[in-house]
Amino acid sequence: MPLGYCNESPRYEIRLMTPDSFRNKGWIALGLALTMTATSGCETLRSFSLPEMPELKAPDLSFVSLPKLPKLPTSYSKKINSDLEFAQHQFQQGKFDVAEYYFKKTLLTTPHDAETLRQLPWAYFYQQKYDQALTAFQRATTFAPKSAEPWIGLGWAYFATKRYEEATDAFKRAEELTPEKYQVLKGKGFCYFFMNRPEDARQEWEQIYNPEQVQELWTLVAEWKSDEASPLPRILSLSPRSPSIFTLPVEAPRYQSALLGYVALDLQDLKDPWRLYGKQFFDHSVRAFEEAEAIDADGIDRLNGLGWSLLHSKRIREAEDVFKRIKARLPHFPGSVQGLQQVELAKMKRAQFAHYYFDKDKTQLALNEYEDLKEQFPDWAHPQIQIAYLKLKERQTHDAWKIFESALAMEPSNPDALQGRQKALLELKPKLHLADALMQEGNFKKASLIYADYIEENESVGVDAFLAKALNGLGWGQFKKRQYDLSAEKFIRASVSEDYKIDSARGAGMSFYRAGNYAQAEKYLKIAHDAQPDNLEIAYLYDDSVLKSWSSSRAMEYFNQTLKRYPLRASLYMGIGWLRYELDNRNLAIEYFGKAISLDPSLALNEEFEQLLKKERFGWQVYNQMGWAYYHKKQYDKSMEMFLVSMRQQPNKSEARMGLGYNLLALNKLEDASLYLRQTLALNPQPKTIVEAAGETQSIAPFELATTVRSKLGRLYLAQNRNLEALALLKKELEMNPDQPDALDALGWTLLKLNRLPEARAAFLRAVKVEPLNNSPHNGLNEVKQAMARQKIERAQLISALPR
Repeated sequence: MPLGYCNESPRYEIRLMTPDSFRNKGWIALGLALTMTATSGCETLRSFSLPEMPELKAPDLSFVSLPKLPKLPTSYSKKINSDLEFAQHQFQQGKFDVAEYYFKKTLLTTPHDAETLRQLPWAYFYQQKYDQALTAFQRATTFAPKSAEPWIGLGWAYFATKRYEEATDAFKRAEELTPEKYQVLKGKGFCYFFMNRPEDARQEWEQIYNPEQVQELWTLVAEWKSDEASPLPRILSLSPRSPSIFTLPVEAPRYQSALLGYVALDLQDLKDPWRLYGKQFFDHSVRAFEEAEAIDADGIDRLNGLGWSLLHSKRIREAEDVFKRIKARLPHFPGSVQGLQQVELAKMKRAQFAHYYFDKDKTQLALNEYEDLKEQFPDWAHPQIQIAYLKLKERQTHDAWKIFESALAMEPSNPDALQGRQKALLELKPKLHLADALMQEGNFKKASLIYADYIEENESVGVDAFLAKALNGLGWGQFKKRQYDLSAEKFIRASVSEDYKIDSARGAGMSFYRAGNYAQAEKYLKIAHDAQPDNLEIAYLYDDSVLKSWSSSRAMEYFNQTLKRYPLRASLYMGIGWLRYELDNRNLAIEYFGKAISLDPSLALNEEFEQLLKKERFGWQVYNQMGWAYYHKKQYDKSMEMFLVSMRQQPNKSEARMGLGYNLLALNKLEDASLYLRQTLALNPQPKTIVEAAGETQSIAPFELATTVRSKLGRLYLAQNRNLEALALLKKELEMNPDQPDALDALGWTLLKLNRLPEARAAFLRAVKVEPLNNSPHNGLNEVKQAMARQKIERAQLISALPR
């Protein structure tokens, strides 16, 4: 126990020691006493008697000048905090790949940050990177030994990889660390069920579910287990039509497991409010959840309970506000998603009288009802759309148009509002309606003529919403005809209307870009990019406009800053690559080009980049990178085209032939694939390892499998029943790379075909250990067990048939 924990610790005077003092027995005794205190507690110190020590005179050290320690700049700590906050925000938004990047970036500077160590494993877990999640959860248990959460995460990660015994042990360890048993009992129950211990599973579940819920869960899990097409029940599904372990129907609407990794594990304080909700005492549960605000003001579990209680208390508007508050933080949390769906149904139920009057053509009564609904729910588009349709009935078409526009501002994709607006447009401006229809059909020339006629007839009155629509439409027609200067001018004129500001800015930016005016393109594309930051078409053009119109230093600063927000945007890496190339840093440039190509190879398919590759010695390497990028995207024709270009430039290099062999094997052209793979080995006995995404049928969860030319060629020989050749090739690969996962799995299947069952079992067991997410060796082990069982039965039958 540390000294500070002693309530009655005696005070000691700490004196400065001379070198000789260190050899004094009294100081040795004090050091021993402090050591014993740290290991044995306060009683040791109380009972330990120090020998008398001579008075020591402190030496004069006034002449010593102590250096000042440098202060850590505040910007440094702010940067660390901003990276963590951004990671957590991305995690909450369900962008786990970006969150992973920034969690890992945070750990580079603060390797023991508690929140990062807690959430990074969940970022892996929710991407189904279960092998990485296992390692990260194990690390988290080391740094937070008294926390149950990493053990629960470890349990589910083991469960996901079919290691049920280890999962059970992890859940049991968590059980020792937390009074909140819900997640533990649920996890143990699932493990026991899949270990064929149904009674043990039922006992665990009966402690957290009522009998009806246990039976419902039992039926669901039995269906999962009997589904041969699915090697594992879904751990988490964001679709309400696909129940999963973390979103069980019996857990609605609380969905505690769906909050794992997002919020603190201990939800004990909310048991009473949820119990009141479960007993349908909704007014009481509203008060209970409101009173719990002092304990957990912004907690998702509390807000979710409050939202559902308000909904069942008929306080629909308040419930909607609460669910929207949750959705702003956790867009995919099923409690709020389903809550908002129920809110919509409740609002539609409120509108049933208005609908009745609408259907009976009792216009004024219907209008009154919809106006009341509009006042109750000002953010709801439905009553406004219905009012607009009533205005159409009354021939108040212009008013209807405006109301449809207002409704579309709330719900841009609402089909009723879009259809209604077109009906209003047909009555108000039939020319524009016809031009829109022609544009949708792809008849840009005729549509442009009609838009131009309308503009000529109406431009004298100024740019209203209809003229802006015509200008915007004509702009896109001229853009399609490659009349970029003309289209840019139309878009700029249309952009003065608020309704077409964003779309016209996009059109103007794209027109200037195609015309080669990158400074103007950047100006307008920025408006569109700020409004639609996730639109890659706009982002790519904007980034390239920045590259071509800004100074190198300013552009580099922009790319580096923007990468923090969008670490997976290919155009940013391509931009940095060009800047590095211009700075004559060829090696670093090719690294950035390679990263860009791996994210989106189409970025390199332009004349400018092709000219660069023709004049640079590294061109053939980049073509190989493009070939592999297309291969990973399963665009095999484009992939082979890139490898052929590379092979023409460097005919004696092996990688292009290797790429062609991989592509041909994926296309099931075995003979051609065999030729190129054998040529690869002839040119290079140790070609590079290729990491590729495993197929859905091959994987327990998505993972990347390392493959080699020999492992691929071995599988090819196996498919051709050339089993002994496959065996020799795979053994040679494993001599060089003993833990090569694809070769181990292929070796297992080869030995199984040769009926060498004990050796096959050993190979499959090694393959499972090396790559636990690969379902193929798991299936191989099952087939080996069945074959051994059949041999045992056949042997027993032979023995019983022998004469006695």
